Order: sequence, then structure tokens, then C-alpha cells
Amino acid sequence: MSTQVEAFFAPLAGDRYFRSAPRSTRHAVRRENPHILEALAADLDQAIGDLAFFLENLLRGFRDHKAGDQVREIALGLFNLWCEKSLLVSPIRAGEEVAQKLRREQISGRDLLRTVTELGFTGGEATLAADAIATRMENGNTLPMQLADGLWPAYDSAVKKLCAQSAHVVVARALLYRIGEDQCVFPRVLSGEEMEKALDMREPALLDANPPATDLLWRVRSSMESFLPTVYKLGEFDWWLAPPDKRATLASAERAWLRTMDGDLEGMAQRLLRMLNGYFWLFMI
Repeated sequence: MSTQVEAFFAPLAGDRYFRSAPRSTRHAVRRENPHILEALAADLDQAIGDLAFFLENLLRGFRDHKAGDQVREIALGLFNLWCEKSLLVSPIRAGEEVAQKLRREQISGRDLLRTVTELGFTGGEATLAADAIATRMENGNTLPMQLADGLWPAYDSAVKKLCAQSAHVVVARALLYRIGEDQCVFPRVLSGEEMEKALDMREPALLDANPPATDLLWRVRSSMESFLPTVYKLGEFDWWLAPPDKRATLASAERAWLRTMDGDLEGMAQRLLRMLNGYFWLFMI
């Protein structure tokens, strides 16, 4: 009976709402504890939502050259790849097709709207795309890359989907490893005393090195890549990574901006790890 009472009041535990602090209790994740499952679902939704919002701002900064041209090129290249895999016309492909059509014929007004509709844009996004192309045409910017850059306002919903999916991948990697830790399948890295000791370490001595929680997630991903590549192998959902070796040639302002974003990401990574550390996964199977 006491276990059932504890389970019922677990979602009200104060430490759930101070997300940067270590949790004082660990709750068993099992079918017999529906209130724990509800609390876990809410925690995961919060973690994914926070991270997705952060990634949207990060991608916007990449597009605005805040992290330099190379980082921008890699991130946008992976966005184009994600669009193609998601059966969406990518900005670069849309820019190329519109540029080809402009070379063959003169289009404007309804013809322009019809052109972007044929590319797959609908509703308000089609209007945004047509307006963006019209603006570029007025300024004489009709090269494929120029048109592709102008089309970004029409990709707002696509960006949100990519960032949400990318956030799901980050959280899923940590969650899967945490379950494996408690099942005694993987070495304990993301929980317990090992994790707390790592998080209590001071900032890394090397400039641009990953801070503690971010480094733990990176190390786990790297160590699991060959064991479970479908989940941990780098791909289009890792567009947001800007590793230290890519930062050496950046201007001081670009590196400073990335370090600011690193700090925001580190806060979310610590909250994610401490949240997952508040649950016990031994009874999952």
C-alpha cells in the first residue's frame, strides 16, 4: 500500500520542478505504476520541447552566418538531405528548378504561384515562396543559391519538424542507454555517482571543448555507434553539431556565439541526464 501511495504522489515531488538539481528519489518505471509513467511522459515531452526550440534558434543562427560559412554549409547541406529523404523539395533543388524556368521563360504573378505549387508548396507556404522569388527577381538575384536562400521563409514548418525530430534523436539515444545501464547491459556513464562526478567537474580547460553533460552524451554516442548504428551513427539529425576541430578557423565573434549556444545546450543536457537519473528502468522487461 505504501508503494502505491508513493507512486501516486511521485509526480508532485518538488525536485521534478527544479530541473537543474539532482533528484532525491528514483521511481521505478513499470506498468503497475501508471502515475510514474505519466510523469515520465511529461518529463520527456518537456525535454524534447526545450531542445527542439533551442535547435530552431541554432539553425537560424547558422543560416545567418553566426558560426561561419563552413558550419552553415554543413548544416544547410544536411537540411537539404533531410528534405529529400522526407519527400520534400529541398531549398537548393527548388532554387535550381526555378532558376531553370526563369531562363526558359518569363514568369510573374499567377505563373509564379503556379510554379512553386508544382514544386510542392501549398497554402501560405506557397505564397511565401512566390513572394520570396518575386523579391529576388526584382533585385536581379536569380542564381540557384540566391533563390534557395530567399525561399527559407517557406520552410518554417519543415524546420520545426526537423528540429523536433533531431531533439527526439538526442533524447532517444540517452534514454536507450539509460535503460541499458539499469539492465546491466551497458557500463554506467549517464547516471548515478559517475554522472554526478562528471557534472560537478569544472569547465573544460581546453577552449571550445565540450562541457561535462554534453561530453557525456557525445561519448556515449561515439561508443555506441558501431554497436547500434541505426540509432547512434551520425546522420542528418546531427546537423547541429559544431565540433571543436571545425571552430579553429572561426572569427572570435563566431566562436563566442557558439560558446554561448554551448552553454544553453549544456543546461538542457544536464537537466535531461538528471531527469533520466530520477527513474529506475530495471523492471522494463
